[in-house]
Amino acid sequence: MPLLTSERDWLLDQEKQRCGFISLHTGDPGTTGTTECTSPGYSRQPVSWGAANSGIVTGAEVTFDVASGTYTHVGLWGTSSGSTQFRGGFNAGTSMTVAPAGKIKVTPVLGFTSLA
Repeated sequence: MPLLTSERDWLLDQEKQRCGFISLHTGDPGTTGTTECTSPGYSRQPVSWGAANSGIVTGAEVTFDVASGTYTHVGLWGTSSGSTQFRGGFNAGTSMTVAPAGKIKVTPVLGFTSLA
């Protein structure tokens, strides 16, 4: 039996509380958050999530200061630093290349891939 939209929204509203910070990665972070950006001035950014609606929750856009390079993934964390509380890594959908050093803006979204 598929979940109702209201159940999906409730689950997302719970999960977003566990995903308070977003990170930027130069490769697949796997299950532990490896390949996190190490650029001078870089730090995980806090996520301000909206309310879940129709099985999707969107966070406010965040900006990362990064060195020249290619960035491919983002990660969600429960903490602003350290290697614990990694919640998962996601392909950014497209590689983001910065040259010279600059900024990358990301709008985080969590959701269900199917409502069926």
